[in-house]
Amino acid sequence: MYNILFVCTGNTCRSPMAEGIFNTLAEQRGLNARALSCGLSAYGARPASEYAIEAAKKYGADISNHRSRQASDLLMGVADAVYCMTKAHEKALKDAFPGYAGKISTLSQEDISDPFMGDEQTYERTAAQIYGAVERLIERHPEWK
Repeated sequence: MYNILFVCTGNTCRSPMAEGIFNTLAEQRGLNARALSCGLSAYGARPASEYAIEAAKKYGADISNHRSRQASDLLMGVADAVYCMTKAHEKALKDAFPGYAGKISTLSQEDISDPFMGDEQTYERTAAQIYGAVERLIERHPEWK
């Protein structure tokens, strides 16, 4: 089983949507991979934002039970690959966890926009961006099949 870790800032919007969408696609396609998510500045086991929950549902993902968690040595250690939402997240994570730098990259060539404090349409645009990036990620990894 391949362990994927998605990382954003607070782990209430982008990375939970990526986790949920990835796991939904992995289950539907019988992939030998599973995702978790965390944040660089995640505090207090917060739920995913309401708009993130609604946007993820459009892709069949239920993230209503999600609780945020901080990036940690344990999470980094069990992940086979770590995908960040932005280049800034990638740099911060490599600086914080230099021993894992070789498995840290961005999910997409362009930064995934942060919908935090945006309206429902903003979250839907971000979820669509994440869905496309996750699709491309799965296509690049035939070993997960």
